[in-house]
Amino acid sequence: MEGGKISLEDILGARNKIRMLKLFIKREFITFSELRRAVRLNYNTLKEYIKTLVDAGIIKEYEISRFRIYELNKDDPKVQSLVYLFKVWGEIEGNNA
Repeated sequence: MEGGKISLEDILGARNKIRMLKLFIKREFITFSELRRAVRLNYNTLKEYIKTLVDAGIIKEYEISRFRIYELNKDDPKVQSLVYLFKVWGEIEGNNA
């Protein structure tokens, strides 16, 4: 991340980041624990990936009781572009997001 700007490489730069994005597209809400089990990342790495996505406006983060819940920010044009990219590449079905 250069000078506070989040680049496309920061968002898509690793296979696990792409797996995470596909999960966010497929599911309306997901908890930190569910995400961690699905992508099998250690706590600190996952926390860093999520922070990048939240800072970029790709996902929204909610804290309910002691749980963190995440949702894809479907209104953001960047997110809409990412969803379109995944659809064009056949990574997700057409009805998601």
